[in-house]
Amino acid sequence: MADYKDLYDLYSDTELKKKIAMALTVASENISNNIPPSSKDEIAWTKRLVANPDAEAVSMLSLFVARNRDLDIGDITSMSDQDIQDDVNSLIEILILSN
Repeated sequence: MADYKDLYDLYSDTELKKKIAMALTVASENISNNIPPSSKDEIAWTKRLVANPDAEAVSMLSLFVARNRDLDIGDITSMSDQDIQDDVNSLIEILILSN
């Protein structure tokens, strides 16, 4: 289990941030393909993501790190793309409703 300092240091992990940004992009594409159409909050969030994916990735990184705080840093940074996608998908509503 990582301590808070080590978890905080993940904010500067550019590789993890890139993976989360890509997972957010995939999630937004899934939202865009919803039938019936997505909610206004989801549409607004998708527009924010397209305008500034890095900012949305930093916001999701906070939720992601909190979700995985019981893992070792090595386990977090070596998570598969699918595991990251699953976490992002399960946390996406919090991010959408936060703005």
